[in-house]
Amino acid sequence: MAKQQPRPADGRDGYALGPDPSPDGMTEAGAVVADPVREVYDRTAPIYDRMTGADDYDLWVGLYRELIDRHGAPGRELVDLGCGTGKAALRLASSGFRVTGMDLSPEMIRMACAKPGAENVRFAVGDLRDLPEAGPFDVAVALGEPLNYLADQDELLTSFRSVAGVLRPGGLFVFDVNSAGFYRRLAEETSVEEEPGAVIVHRGSASPRQAEAADLRIDYFATADGLTWQRTSALHSFSYFAPDDVARLLNTAGLAQLAAYGLHRGALVPGGDEERDRKRLVVARKNAAALTR
Repeated sequence: MAKQQPRPADGRDGYALGPDPSPDGMTEAGAVVADPVREVYDRTAPIYDRMTGADDYDLWVGLYRELIDRHGAPGRELVDLGCGTGKAALRLASSGFRVTGMDLSPEMIRMACAKPGAENVRFAVGDLRDLPEAGPFDVAVALGEPLNYLADQDELLTSFRSVAGVLRPGGLFVFDVNSAGFYRRLAEETSVEEEPGAVIVHRGSASPRQAEAADLRIDYFATADGLTWQRTSALHSFSYFAPDDVARLLNTAGLAQLAAYGLHRGALVPGGDEERDRKRLVVARKNAAALTR
């Protein structure tokens, strides 16, 4: 694949982006930026890869590639939505896709652009609920947690419509959402991971917003000298979206659900089980007659 320069996160090269906030949280127009998801990821971007070092991205990307191959896409232009620091985007680019990575957080995009291999991916700031003009793409993926951060079904429908707007007719949308059983387990879970110079504590709790969901607080303790420790704390508030609601909202947005799979012990299970499985992976296709933005 021909090498491409990383796209800057400032609206150049054809991407229509809003104004970046100043350090005091104000845009140039004077409006307060109040997106808690962006704030969390902007603040934790420098340590994100260390915080998620135990995550198996080779497995994740392999599952997504399997679903794309199984259901077929019209081409190899792919957008990775909620790409973070580029862990999946870089792997997808190395496997033959022409990849654009978008994330809500400018700081996560800056970290992605600094990685080896970033010249093979176009990176840009993009909000799932209102994606910048780009594409059209043959495949869109939302791998990991992006959709689970959406506040409610209205935001989920808005995001589905936004994704449909950047897909070409017949394009695939592959994404995952957390299961009901996972949230029940998470709400009661506390775990500790240790690595040289760092300790990571995960604390789950019941969601105050939605009975079926859960929140996750991550405390990251790091030391350079073994004596002085610095703590970075982040609260992740998740939503639950039931299978029938997801299928209905996809259809409303002009995306036909093709299949759903449970994720159980690292393997895809057709249909899945909401109580047993960790996640639900969904494959949808943009209807040929669907309206674009």
